[in-house]
Amino acid sequence: MMQNKQWAVGLVSLALLACDEGAPSGEAKTLRSSAQLIEGGTVDRTDTQVVGLAINLGGGGGGLCSGSLIAPNLVLTARHCVSELSSETVDCNTAVFGDVYPASSLNATTNVTVSFSGRGGYRGQEIFVPEQSTDVCGYDVALIVLAENVPANLAEPITPRVDTAVVRGEGYTAVGYGSTADGTGSGTRRMLDNLSVQCSGRQCGFFGITSTEWVGSDGVCQGDSGGPAIDELGRVIGVASRGGSGCVGSVYAGVAPWGNWIREKAEYAAIEGGYPPALWVTEGITDPGFFDNDADGVLDADDNCVGATNADQADRDADGVGDLCDPDFAADRSGFCDVCNACEADADCGDGGLCVNFGTGGWCTTNCADGVACPGDTACFDIVFGGASRYLCLNPDAGAAGICNSDYVCVDPSTPEAPAPDDGSGAPAVGFTAVVTAKTESGCAAGGSAAGAAALGMLAGLMALRRRSLRPVR
Repeated sequence: MMQNKQWAVGLVSLALLACDEGAPSGEAKTLRSSAQLIEGGTVDRTDTQVVGLAINLGGGGGGLCSGSLIAPNLVLTARHCVSELSSETVDCNTAVFGDVYPASSLNATTNVTVSFSGRGGYRGQEIFVPEQSTDVCGYDVALIVLAENVPANLAEPITPRVDTAVVRGEGYTAVGYGSTADGTGSGTRRMLDNLSVQCSGRQCGFFGITSTEWVGSDGVCQGDSGGPAIDELGRVIGVASRGGSGCVGSVYAGVAPWGNWIREKAEYAAIEGGYPPALWVTEGITDPGFFDNDADGVLDADDNCVGATNADQADRDADGVGDLCDPDFAADRSGFCDVCNACEADADCGDGGLCVNFGTGGWCTTNCADGVACPGDTACFDIVFGGASRYLCLNPDAGAAGICNSDYVCVDPSTPEAPAPDDGSGAPAVGFTAVVTAKTESGCAAGGSAAGAAALGMLAGLMALRRRSLRPVR
């Protein structure tokens, strides 16, 4: 009975590709559980390593697919996204791939929505497909080398799980740019989690599932072809290949069976892109616990700025995102005075300013010994660190909120918004290594012991490290 079962496949003919209003839409697959079609998915603004592929074949023909950026200039997708097909539906006895499209006809984007104009994307330079066979079933994988590298601040490449096959019952998240079950909404990146592998290879026990494929939950739809199934550690374990009519059922090309081939082509892409290949390429290891892709001596699982070399892990606003990767970190806060602007030298802090490293990077301050007034709403504190004591102007709540906490900007004390000076009590902020106490009128330190404050600072730092270790890999 299953011998005659056919699976709809995406991007099959020019007539099919032009089914969406204003935007060609290749048939492919999307994401979702068996009880809820794509309507169960949500718009995905964070997984920028899942890219949309706009295919422009000229003469008004084109299509839409999805893919995974597995290296700065390398996209993993489905072969039927880059090749002609012999028919609109797939009979595994007869369906074969035809010629590969010109690489320049493909345009990848990390944006939430796909532009079919080709603007804001990355053009294909070269396409690789398996040479062993042109059969659709079992060989529906392809790699696109892009003409330029995608910058790390736009998308961090996702790791393909080239070393470990899928296991029945393991969970995954599906991401893609496809349409909803009613055929609308294509071109927007969506994701759905809590899906699971139903069976793998010959375990599936019915016609059409080869040893290099596996079956997942319902949900892949037009436009999701080539999109990834992502495991719980943030690795690609499958490439959306085909599904039943009405977005029921999903067949994925497995990543692990093509591991050596993917690694070989990734070596080539690294040479073309002028960057060192990742550990999964050179060693075939995909466990995030062993990754240090930016070679800064900090494993990716603990790195607060994966993709940029920052051995010092500088995080001056203590938000868990390293300064080199933090779009919210501003070196110059543009306040009433220079105090708490980030700095590297005294010259960065204006006339009479000092650049002092309190253990969280350099911050501008001024000396307030001998009764010198502090600028703006800043207050004078007795700072004990490195075995020495200094009187320095800082944010008025430095004792409670930490030196130059991320919310502070120096203001004019004559304005009604000026905050009242803090008495210097309270616990230091995360990463705070200096002992801070408010300076009294007599010049003596007021408040607790230096040993107690230092202990609190160390404990907070350890807690911050644990939080980084437990953050999602993706």
